[in-house]
Amino acid sequence: MPSLKTVVKPHSREIIAGKAKNIEDYLDIQYHHFAKIAGNTYPHAIIDSIDCSEAYRLRAVEVVTYKDVSGVSAVGYIPAMPTLAVGKARFLGEPVAIVVAKTPGEAERAISGVKVEYRKLPALTSIDDSLSSKEVLIHDSYKRTIAYRFLVKKGNIDRVFSKADVVIKNRYKVSSREHAYVERSNAPRNRH
Repeated sequence: MPSLKTVVKPHSREIIAGKAKNIEDYLDIQYHHFAKIAGNTYPHAIIDSIDCSEAYRLRAVEVVTYKDVSGVSAVGYIPAMPTLAVGKARFLGEPVAIVVAKTPGEAERAISGVKVEYRKLPALTSIDDSLSSKEVLIHDSYKRTIAYRFLVKKGNIDRVFSKADVVIKNRYKVSSREHAYVERSNAPRNRH
């Protein structure tokens, strides 16, 4: 039997004490910019318009919408997951616009100046509804409510179950979770 040994994460004491160095500690603040994301306010809706004129009234503010992202606005390995909502919002909080400003306060004020007009669509509020729905399409181009299907197969599951002393089959519901980063998300770059 392998011996178990406690491993202390490097710098854990500094992190807990709030003394750990983050990327912001190494950068010159005059070159920082701060971003805020305007999220969709409905679980399923057509985006009729995005008006950024009020946000632009603040100095040194830039606003990015899907119109500013050339080509396919997608990120990650799931093809139906655009960086910013394009014409239709598919989940509550889906990013619709990004505001970039010189200070966090300016970004906060500017994000409230992004006005989006929506046309609400029927929403699917459970996995069961989503799997069985024939009328409501979340992903029009895929003609289905599921963003992506893929199979993960490792080992022989039938053999594992056949050797198990007890098999418990049930349905479980868990609350949503979000990462809790110690430092802000950032993307440092060379300013030259």
